[in-house]
Parts: sequence; C-alpha cells; structure tokens
Amino acid sequence: MAVAGLLPSDLDFNAFAEIPVETLELGPGPRTPEAPARLLPRRGTNEWRALISALASGGGPGSSGRERVDLPRAANAWAGGPLSKDRFWVWGEAGLHEVDRTVLGGQREEQTGRSGRFKLNAQLGLNASATLAGSRGRSDGSGVGAEPARAPETTWEEDGREDVWAAEGTVIHSSDFYVSADLGRSDRRLGDRPRSAGGSGAGARIGPDGVARGSWFGLREEQRTEQALLSASVFTSTGTISHEIDLGTGWRGLDESRAAVPPGPVVTAGSVLDLGDGLALAELWRAGEAEARTHTLGLWAKDKMSGGEWTTIVGVHADRQDLGFAGGGHPWTLLPRLELNRSLDRDRMTQAWISLARLASRLGPRAAWHVDPNAPALLRGIFEDRDGDLSLGPGEPLHLLPGEGIDPLRPGIDPDAVDPNLRPEITDETALGVQRLLSTNFQIGLRATWRRTRDLLEERLLVRDTATGEIFTATAGDWVPLRRLTGTLPDGTAYDVPVWDLRPGLLATGGTLLTNGDRRRESLSLSFLWLKRLADRWMTQGHVTWGEADQRLGASFRRFDDPTNTLGGGDDEGQPVAEVASGRPHEIPSFLASRWSFHALGFVELRDGLNLSAAVNGRQGQPLPYYRQVARERAGLVLVQLTGRPDALRTDDLLTLDARLEKEITIDDAVLTLSLEAANLLSPGTVLARELDLGTGRAALADDALAARTFRFQVRVSWR
Repeated sequence: MAVAGLLPSDLDFNAFAEIPVETLELGPGPRTPEAPARLLPRRGTNEWRALISALASGGGPGSSGRERVDLPRAANAWAGGPLSKDRFWVWGEAGLHEVDRTVLGGQREEQTGRSGRFKLNAQLGLNASATLAGSRGRSDGSGVGAEPARAPETTWEEDGREDVWAAEGTVIHSSDFYVSADLGRSDRRLGDRPRSAGGSGAGARIGPDGVARGSWFGLREEQRTEQALLSASVFTSTGTISHEIDLGTGWRGLDESRAAVPPGPVVTAGSVLDLGDGLALAELWRAGEAEARTHTLGLWAKDKMSGGEWTTIVGVHADRQDLGFAGGGHPWTLLPRLELNRSLDRDRMTQAWISLARLASRLGPRAAWHVDPNAPALLRGIFEDRDGDLSLGPGEPLHLLPGEGIDPLRPGIDPDAVDPNLRPEITDETALGVQRLLSTNFQIGLRATWRRTRDLLEERLLVRDTATGEIFTATAGDWVPLRRLTGTLPDGTAYDVPVWDLRPGLLATGGTLLTNGDRRRESLSLSFLWLKRLADRWMTQGHVTWGEADQRLGASFRRFDDPTNTLGGGDDEGQPVAEVASGRPHEIPSFLASRWSFHALGFVELRDGLNLSAAVNGRQGQPLPYYRQVARERAGLVLVQLTGRPDALRTDDLLTLDARLEKEITIDDAVLTLSLEAANLLSPGTVLARELDLGTGRAALADDALAARTFRFQVRVSWR
C-alpha cells in the first residue's frame, strides 16, 4: 500500500535551488531512469562551506482520529571545500531520519534511515578532470506494511541497505573534441521478516472480514548493477551551420533476485469467495527464489545543428537487451529521434519546437523470473473447514484446483513459457510546444504530447487436454459460461457480471505464455508551464496538465483472452489504467489514471530575512475497480472486475497545500535559518485508497488516507 502520509523531507520547497541532478544513462534523449549510480549534485569549491540542520515535527489526529504522521527526529550535515585549491575538491554529507506513522486502524509503522555520501572532484591536468562519488544507506523498520487489512503480527521487521559508487573522467583533446568515460556500481538489499513466525507451518488466515492474521511471508530482494559508458563530443561547422556531434556506447549488467518464504498454508474464509457454508480455500506455497542476470548494450549518435533561427537535432539509439535465461533471445531495437526548434522573433523571446522519437521499454528480469523453476509457486484447493479454525487439518481432505507456477502432473518442470521472439514494448512519441519569455526572468510554455504504444506484453493461459495430455494456449472456443455475479456497487449501482471457466476436458497447467500481443494504447496530454526565477523578491513555477488515453484490443488478444473481465484495465477498451504492483504475495496493485493534475510553487522574500513559500498540488481521484474472487474448477482463481470500466468509480479528487515560513539570521560567517513548515493544510483525511474486494467484510472501507495536518520546525546553520 502507499504510505500516503509520509512527507517529502523538503516539501518541494528546495526545488528553488535549481540544482540539476547528474545521472548516468545509456545515451542521450528521454530514457527510463535506470541509472545505478547518481553523481551527487553538490560539490566542493575553493571555499570551505558547511551546513548542519535538525528537524522535529508532530501531527495531530486526522479527521478519523486515527491517521497521523510524525517525524520526531531528522538531522543532516554536510561540508565541502578544497583539499588543494584549483586541483582537488571534496564534499561529504551524513544524515539520519526517523518516521513514525499511525495508519487507519491504529497500527504503528516505524522506520529509520542513516546515510552518508561523498564526492571528490579532481583537475588532473590542464585538459583532464575526474570525479569520484559514493554513498551508503541503511534502513530499519518495524510494523512495515501496516494497514487495516493486516493484523499487527503479519507486519514486517525490515532491514535494508544500499551502496553506490560512480566515477567519471573527461579529457579535452582540443577545443572541438573531448572524450568522457563513466563507471558505476550499486548493491541494494531489502529483507522483510514477519513479526510472528507463528510456529512451524502454522500458516496465515484471512477471515470473512478480509483481514490477514497469524503469520505472513518472509521476503528478500537483491539487486546488483554495474554500468560503463564511453562518449565523445565533436564540435565543427559546415558553412553557416554549427554541429555538436555526440557518439557513445554504454553497457549495463543487472543481477536481480526475489525470494519468498511462506508462513505455511494460507487459508481464506469461504465466504470471501462465496464458496458456501463450511468451506474454505487453502493455498499451499512452495518457497523459492527467482533470479535473473540481464545485460543491456546501447549505441548512440546525435547531431545538434544550429544556424540562424533554426536548431535541429537528429539522433539514433540502438539497444540490445537479453532475456536473462538460457536460450532466450537478444532483441535489438532501433530508436530514431528528430527535433526541430525555431525562434519566432528577432529577439528570440518566443520559440516553437517539435520532436519525434521512438522509445523502447526495459524488459528487465520479467522473462527470466517467469520461467525460473526455483521461483515461488503455489497450488490451491478447497476443503471443508469442519472446526471453523481456518486451518487445514489432517481430517479435512483437500480438493485441488489449478495453481500458479507449478503443474501437479509435472512438479519438477516449470509450466510457464516465454516467446523466443519476445521484444520490448515500443512507444512512438510526437511532442510539440511553444515557449515565450515574458521578461528576463519569466517564461511560460505550452506543450502537447501524443504517444502510441504497441507490442504490449501479455500472458496467455496454458491448458492441458486431459484425454491426450497435449498442452496448448487456450483460445476463445475453450471457454464456457460458469455463473453470474450480481450485487450492488458502493455507489448504489447494480452489477451483473458473467464468469467463465474452461470447457470440460481441459485443465489449466498453472503456467502462462509470456509474449507480445496486438493491443495498442494511445494518449494525448496538454500542459501549461511557467517559471519565474528569483527577481524582485519573488519566484514561482508550476504546471497544469490534462491528458486522455485510449486502449484498443486486437483480434489476437481477443482470441487468447479469458472472456471473464479480470481485475485491471488490461482487457478493457477505453481509458487504460496503470497498475503499480509491489511484486509481493497477496498484494493487489495500485491503479493510477488521473486525467488532470496541477502543481504550483511560490516563494517571496518578505523583509528582514523573512521568507514565505507555499506549494499547491491537485489531481483527479484514482480509479476504484471493485472486484470479487471466484474459484473456478478448471481455470483456477480469478479476480472478477465488477465495473465495466476500471475507472468507472474513483476516489475523491485530491488538493493539498503546504507552506513554509523561514527566518535567516546572519552571525559573522554563519547563517542561522529557522523555519516552520506546515503540510496538508487542506483536505486532511481525504481517502486515497479503499478495500476493493467486495466479498470481504471490509468492502469499500478506507485503506489509506491523506495524513493529518503536520507541522515541522527546522534549524539550519551554515557557514563558510
């Protein structure tokens, strides 16, 4: 679940510092941010400088009297300066923070973090420079995962770590040619241990109210990333046209793994699935770890041509990704880019531009994890819970249903498969805009962006003919009506939704085929942006954005799709929703699809070192695709969406206001800054998420809400 009440440490106000964050990427242009190492934005200078800050805060009870966020302690210190003037500069930072969150229902979640970072800049010669940066972070948590649908004993004790380093070197061979090289490495680990082990194989229980009790899954995630880049820039001209040519290559390797240890059988009350009196559903999990080693190779070339009123950028990016398992492919994608920019007046106060680009998704470890025989897996079954304890006893025989990731007839072989021609999803993008400089420090802009994505990944159900043993992909003719779900949605609307099962003689193997399908998604967004830099004692920046999207299902998708309307927007035409999955067992994804949003940030210098900042944010409410669970005899468990469109119902629109009042006091070479910050001044307690399973006793109740009004007091001391 989202930690809705957590506050960004700087409440967006430090965006006014206008410090660009350096990142390592596989080439120029709009890319997915997968950089393993981040060179730090600050650096030492020829003057020693330092800053120490401490922050404390408190939040009162929210509108329900239960949701609250406290940040009882945070401290940060950094210092930087010359080791040798004009040759070597160093900068370092250390920080500590502690967050205490009380969720709906009264449970507490506590998290602490410690971090340290450094950066060394060196001028090795007249034409050579180097940068070395690193960071280390440690985190601990108690009660992690607390939410209304989990009892305290199922929450986690968490332990995390991250180590990152990066190095960069640049050599200027001449005024029109220089070369850069970058190396980076990161190591991230996160472990979640359930508070209650519950005894050997004691298991977990999900009652009629939908609340998990007993014990829960132990989880571990690891990611190790290595990256190397080499690039060169050439500056030349042809006639009146100047050229800035970039050439480069990059390589990235990732080791990623996820492990899960089940608590034992996970038993769900039969009333949640409408199974009938005295019945329950048991999940028999196999502990496991899915591993993947993937590589990405990138090659790119770009020419930025400037002449007169025109600037043109022409580039191409070639990517090769491997699927991460033996026998997997290594698909190449060719990604062209064109951008035209023209000044519309003599003073260059107004500019218009258009860009055309093709982008490719990152396949990552998904394919390798999909066919890893050591990955976690489960079988399901229905049993008569004679003693009503939601526990599978020796005298309660189990009637098996299809599971996921394991085939009872071939338990030693992974039933999943991956299309050998699997390739990344491709997005074609067209963007155009105009920006106007109203004054030296104030500019506005309008941007329109159209995108079309094809080759969307999908999973097709693999089934077995029980008479012949043949395994194949289920098609439309293999499904028959099972039943209809009827009832009333939380807004009072009646629903009547059909559920389908495989025809007699077929049985799901527990596996799926991962492949590219013929669905397409298109989106159009419009944004108005403004930026006024600090002048005349005030500054502001922000945007207002509107967007619309549409998904179309192709003939191939309709042929292989389960005709039951499953949870999410993958099988619905119209407005698509983005599913943000945690990858953890028994966690339903978050669904995002806001058509509009806005953000406005303002700062004004009052007098005598007194400054006032304010930030306003708003967006449309997120979708509420309510569903019910159905256990099917031959096709297995399905989450049936009860609304025709996943965004038919939404949470309330969100509007937040944060503010900061600060006072600067100069004492010799030191500056003392006292600040009072207030978060969530508007709409505290606004519901952000609800229980979507209408088969539980918690149906439609709030799962997450905006934190209460929170006030923070901060003291910063800086000197040079």
